[in-house]
Amino acid sequence: MATDLQLIYAEKPKTPSPASREGTSETSTENRQSNPQIIMSVPPKWAETYKQETRKATIYDTHEKKGNEYLKEGKYDLALAEFETTLQLAGKYDMIGIMSAHRNLAKTYEAMATYPDTLTHIQFLIEHTQSDVARSDYVAWKRAVESAERGELGHAVQIYETLLAKAEDWERPQIQQRLDAMRVRANAESQKTPAQSNNVTADTALITDYIVSEFKKETGIDLRNQEMAYQRIHEAAEKAGVQLQALEKTEVNLPFIAADQSGPKHISMTIKREDLRRFASGKTE
Repeated sequence: MATDLQLIYAEKPKTPSPASREGTSETSTENRQSNPQIIMSVPPKWAETYKQETRKATIYDTHEKKGNEYLKEGKYDLALAEFETTLQLAGKYDMIGIMSAHRNLAKTYEAMATYPDTLTHIQFLIEHTQSDVARSDYVAWKRAVESAERGELGHAVQIYETLLAKAEDWERPQIQQRLDAMRVRANAESQKTPAQSNNVTADTALITDYIVSEFKKETGIDLRNQEMAYQRIHEAAEKAGVQLQALEKTEVNLPFIAADQSGPKHISMTIKREDLRRFASGKTE
């Protein structure tokens, strides 16, 4: 006669790889789902809980996959939305999912050159990892981002080159991606003339004011005194200024820039040269 709980093991538990212990994107599904594979005859309440957790893990990985696809395509606002969803799905107790979400958010903000937010997520990784080796790598990542934030892009490149040289195979693609992006920024910065730098600085200030003003008109929220949000806007404005030197218009997308009682607020706007000219003339009148 069968008992209330019968566990028949189909295979022995697998020893997790270093990647799975750190909860990388490629292995997080397997760790959160059933392992070892088992055939269960359990009380209905337990079985339902098992099904819910398995379903949640599948949904998590669907959002994570979409986020990585958007990140590769340069659709950073969409990538951030997907990775924020994975963080919510992980809840309080799925540390593998939580760490993976923070890692994905950090690399997305870094791709956007939004360094304060990048550092926030890297600091979380440093404080919560259980691996001394991983902690050392996160600290090095943090130093690279801090160097980039100060404009020392060459130093950031050197740190990433060091990390890449000692990385294991499963770590290399992400580090190589960050290294390549930092090299592109460093080369672009070194090729700027003083006149171009001055123009970009002036355009950045104007575009920053324009974005803040438009956001306040739409939501009633003034971001000038919100340091983190204002920094993100300033960095987005700098990119937009460079693009508007060659284009008639550009897009600015900053998800989760603020929040009020109605929920989170996002910036998504098209900025045209003519809009900036009108805005500038209005300020001087």
